[in-house]
Amino acid sequence: MDADEVGALIGLESEGPGSGPVWSRDLVEDSGAALDRQFDQAESFIHAHLEGLKRLPSSAEIALLVSWTPAAGQDGLCVPARLVKAMSEVGAYLLIDTYSDD
Repeated sequence: MDADEVGALIGLESEGPGSGPVWSRDLVEDSGAALDRQFDQAESFIHAHLEGLKRLPSSAEIALLVSWTPAAGQDGLCVPARLVKAMSEVGAYLLIDTYSDD
């Protein structure tokens, strides 16, 4: 399944390059958005496109990529249960890409 087919199922075109095998979309405009805002946007996106996401074949991987720069001394984070539940409904996994100056 290519990005165009995924887009047709969920009703949104990919923002990624070309029509290759990866469908991608930025859910927040600011890459430095607060983590809770990114989680809220992801949950809203999943709920808004739930039926289309559920129609993806079981071979499709659904990943939520979150970029995060921890504050000084911050070693952990909490993913809201409602987001975990929404992700489980579509078989998605979470990838957190952290950045630090250390």
